[in-house]
Amino acid sequence: PATLAALAHLPMLDEAIGYDGPWVKGQAGEDAGPDHRLLLRLGCGRYDAAIIFTVCTQSALPAAMLCRLAQIPLRLAHSRENPYALLSDWVPDGERVEQGMRHEVQRQLDLVHSVGLQAADRRLVFHYAAAHMRAAPRRLVASGCGAGQPYVLVDVGATAPLRLYAPER
Repeated sequence: PATLAALAHLPMLDEAIGYDGPWVKGQAGEDAGPDHRLLLRLGCGRYDAAIIFTVCTQSALPAAMLCRLAQIPLRLAHSRENPYALLSDWVPDGERVEQGMRHEVQRQLDLVHSVGLQAADRRLVFHYAAAHMRAAPRRLVASGCGAGQPYVLVDVGATAPLRLYAPER
């Protein structure tokens, strides 16, 4: 659900569904109500495809099961183990977290390419509201940056080690 705020900044997306899967770190809980509500929403959505994006240390199979139960015909994901009928389209995952591994964005682009889909534009896109763009210079000056000076903002935080930016870089 925390990622729903990004929807306003990504004009290529029509919809986002917030859901804290019980298989995700920090999402422990015994209430299966959210799982049932998601399954109902997916089933009512009559989606043609579900592309399940995971990092190489995460299993796509719990999400694949939900999509199968929702009768989504094309279910695509990377998977280490044989998913049998949980996925209609499966890319075996032998990737390991190690130096020189494929970038996460490339990993996901390769996944969608496996079913013949291509990104029309591979540039990262994040749109800001005009009010945010007007406020940015004032906020930079208020934080001690000189007006009109070049700057770089780096967010080095992440919960998964493979998304962390190496300190030496």
